[in-house]
Amino acid sequence: YGFDGNTNITMDDQGENVVKITPNVRIGGAGNITNTASNSSILGGNNNFILASGLCSTIGGGTLNTGSSACGFIGGGQNNQLLTTAYSFIGGGISNCISNACSCTSAIVGGDCNRITSKHAFIGGGELNCIGFQQGGCGVIVGGKNNDLDSFFAFIGGGEDNCVLSNVMGNSGCHATIVGGKDNCTEANCSFIGGGGTNKVGSCSAIHSVVGGGSNNCVNGACGFIGGGLQNTICSGESLAVIGGGSANVVDGDCSAIVGGSLNKLTANLWLFFTTATLAPVVYPL
Repeated sequence: YGFDGNTNITMDDQGENVVKITPNVRIGGAGNITNTASNSSILGGNNNFILASGLCSTIGGGTLNTGSSACGFIGGGQNNQLLTTAYSFIGGGISNCISNACSCTSAIVGGDCNRITSKHAFIGGGELNCIGFQQGGCGVIVGGKNNDLDSFFAFIGGGEDNCVLSNVMGNSGCHATIVGGKDNCTEANCSFIGGGGTNKVGSCSAIHSVVGGGSNNCVNGACGFIGGGLQNTICSGESLAVIGGGSANVVDGDCSAIVGGSLNKLTANLWLFFTTATLAPVVYPL
């Protein structure tokens, strides 16, 4: 135990535990714990690093965690990184990373290999989830695996391989939601996919459109709705169209609806009740 007269207090227990107040703080841990940024703290763990750019940052514990961003916090875990960001948070997990100067005030709670490169973004957990560069600002991924979000104010609840995409201008996919499922994708503003598999709101022009679930359903027109079913399609440019369910139904007209059945196709402003292509269709004008 010693005091050097320059506000430095050190305590040494066979090289294992160190407290250093300069005003930096290192408390506990083992191995090479370094702390070169002013007003920063490493409270424990093993081989954690706060670099000179990590002013006012804290690492609680864990191992091989790195902080090089101002006012950042890493709670623990292994090989987590805060790089060139500011005011960001990683709670724990393995190999999670928040990087890029645009990714300030973002958070990853835990999980494995999750990444954020945009501002005000949040990943709760899961594996290999990503909120992308700049366009993913204010985006949220709660969990799941390999989900990708690249649009402003968008949300992915979970599932696997789901994506909310943005165009080159960064003005599509905003305020879009995918609740879960697998291989679902949207790039339209204010669109919604509830779940299922390989469903798409397939173009930037399909704003305010919904796919509830099912498989391989696609909406390409504005304000379209597919409740579920299999391989149902609302064609590009056709707005206010509805397919309730069924399979292989196609709407190629504005303000048209197919409630269900299979292999039905509408090309005018009509409403089609439950039927199949092999039966006489029940068609009503709107």
